[in-house]
Amino acid sequence: MVGGRHSEGDLGPGYASWSWIAIGLFTGLFALYAVGACRTIYVGDSGELVAAVHTLGIPHPSGFPLYVLLGKLWTLVLPVGSIAFRMSLFSAMCAAAACTVLLVVGRVVGLGRRAAIFGALMLGLAPSFWSQANIQRVYTLNALSLVVAVLFALAGSEAGGCPGWPRPFLSADSVRQTTPLWAWLALQWVCGR
Repeated sequence: MVGGRHSEGDLGPGYASWSWIAIGLFTGLFALYAVGACRTIYVGDSGELVAAVHTLGIPHPSGFPLYVLLGKLWTLVLPVGSIAFRMSLFSAMCAAAACTVLLVVGRVVGLGRRAAIFGALMLGLAPSFWSQANIQRVYTLNALSLVVAVLFALAGSEAGGCPGWPRPFLSADSVRQTTPLWAWLALQWVCGR
């Protein structure tokens, strides 16, 4: 443990139980969101986004390329229901994953078990977040991108700083532009940083 935080080599006592908590949180939230998932096209941009995913097209600017590409992959891997329903489940999966990563962030910063679970559930059950978790929108993927970026930033700060960290990607507007961030994170993972 370094400075109250768990280092990469020392995941601390009860690591296996934390893993089960994370799996349970993801599964429970995904099931909750999936039950209420919109089975048809929702209002607003949903129709445009679903059509773009289905045809690999470009929705209105900014185009949301990561959403379109991951959504297309999701619809091919999960052949259940309509494309609209599959994309609602994609939002549910991203939302559940965002809450699970937030739980991990709580663990990394040294929160107790109850506090980390409470924080993840507060996000997952917040009405505005939940409302986006079962319709075809980009916001849950953006939330997932943000908490993954926070997790990587924390991991970099534990290692004495991460010299290659893309600080411009953490600006307020960049949350909408997740493709460069995910590409950078994938490159860091491949290179073993």
